[in-house]
Amino acid sequence: MPYIFERTKFYCFFEEDLILKSSDSFERRNRLDVLYQILLLCREPQQKTQIMFKCNLSYKLLCKYMNFLVNSNLLKILNEGDKKYYQTTEHGEEFISEYEKLKNILDKAARRKPPKQIL
Repeated sequence: MPYIFERTKFYCFFEEDLILKSSDSFERRNRLDVLYQILLLCREPQQKTQIMFKCNLSYKLLCKYMNFLVNSNLLKILNEGDKKYYQTTEHGEEFISEYEKLKNILDKAARRKPPKQIL
């Protein structure tokens, strides 16, 4: 995938990469961030390899997340011939919606000026 690197920022040429990669920093993702990214990507059916590369996960870590998401009914498996595809379920869509609401609330709180401390 084509990227342009500038010191601590990088820009992607594909819209899906803008969703999946932070352009402001190279911070570690927490577990919820990874689950969100997988579910967001799987709104359209994806194979495991595509998910692994687009979400930048090792195969071992991907398997742990995928098992959790499938067992939690957030992802479903679609079998087409000898290929397996993964797609976000209705519960997965609810997770995406709630995650985005929470992220917006936290982002707004972080942008506000802290109140003056009275000592």
